[in-house]
Amino acid sequence: SGAGLGGGSDGNLQGKKAPNKNQKQVSNPFQDDQSKMQNSYHIQNLTIQQKQALSLLTEHKNITFPIKGTAMISPQENIGYFDKFKEMRRKFVNQEFFVGLDSDRAIFTVHTKMRSNGNSKDSSGKQYRQVRSFASLNGAEFESAKDNVLKIWFKNTRGYFLMSFASETEANTVLNLINIIVNNSKFNQQVSSQLVWASYADKKGKRMRMYSQRFLCLIELDIKL
Repeated sequence: SGAGLGGGSDGNLQGKKAPNKNQKQVSNPFQDDQSKMQNSYHIQNLTIQQKQALSLLTEHKNITFPIKGTAMISPQENIGYFDKFKEMRRKFVNQEFFVGLDSDRAIFTVHTKMRSNGNSKDSSGKQYRQVRSFASLNGAEFESAKDNVLKIWFKNTRGYFLMSFASETEANTVLNLINIIVNNSKFNQQVSSQLVWASYADKKGKRMRMYSQRFLCLIELDIKL
């Protein structure tokens, strides 16, 4: 069974002005003290709010949250997140984005909305899906608390996700869930045939020279010789 929180669409960001470059952004108060952050997310130290967030993960196999905007960022990029979100909206017109956590398969997913027939493609034939294992997650913090924008980073790649939520409650729930998974080994253990990474990639055809999407997966196998 699945569970979702809140509403919102990335269309809500349309027409919203990008923040001034000199404008100070509020960050997660734990980010300046790494050890304090780690301790605060240990099972025995969780607050009531964090325990409520954890119950979503333990009581449901798959939970999803709508996101207003999202983008994968490279460390060398120097561009505001509103611009990156707009770029994603141009690539995936009229698509709704979600972030999901699957406790059975131990995977974190950012994806476009799946239709009732199982097809998540828009009129252009494009769809978006990035999958990472729980074991690869390395933390979450607020890139901007004012705009409910989270930064989520990984152990095995320099790139990181930025994503905007419709409400502070949704942003805090996802932040708590990611950091609880990262800081408690019982939640980030790999499962059998663990899906480590997966994503759609554009492949250029040899004859027509046109691009088509291919879904690539990296699965860790336990092979005994």
